[in-house]
Amino acid sequence: MPLQEQTSLWSDTAIKMLDGDSGTLQTGSVLHETDLTSNVLLLAYGGEGELAMDGEGCHIGASFACHVVKGSS
Repeated sequence: MPLQEQTSLWSDTAIKMLDGDSGTLQTGSVLHETDLTSNVLLLAYGGEGELAMDGEGCHIGASFACHVVKGSS
């Protein structure tokens, strides 16, 4: 789906947050989550690191946000 189409859908979408969790990872720490049971909005602020999702890896920095779909690992 083209980005402009996605943007149009999101601008008319209401989001209901059901649960919240936060934490801090220390240098060298690894957070393991497998097969998410719900959609997740992942927000990172400060620092930098590596994110691996469904076998794809990327470097992330401060002010990072992404939507992770239920069933992703």
